[in-house]
Amino acid sequence: MIKHPLIRHPGTPCAAITSIQIEARRPGPGLLALRYRLLGDIARLWLPDHAVVAERQDFLWKRTCMEVFIQTPGRQSYTEF
Repeated sequence: MIKHPLIRHPGTPCAAITSIQIEARRPGPGLLALRYRLLGDIARLWLPDHAVVAERQDFLWKRTCMEVFIQTPGRQSYTEF
């Protein structure tokens, strides 16, 4: 498993979180598993109800979310998850 520290966007600070780390692994061909680790006062975060149906939404970066941008070597475009 590869671990990487992440840098929060300076335009959206969060005093409750002291650091963010992502762990990435390849469990099989064509698969990517990501685990985000947040350190800080997690009780201060707004977390959605688990009963909410997941659906595609725009502007997730304006709320509590985790994103990953995957780019194929040699290409300029990327895919956002």
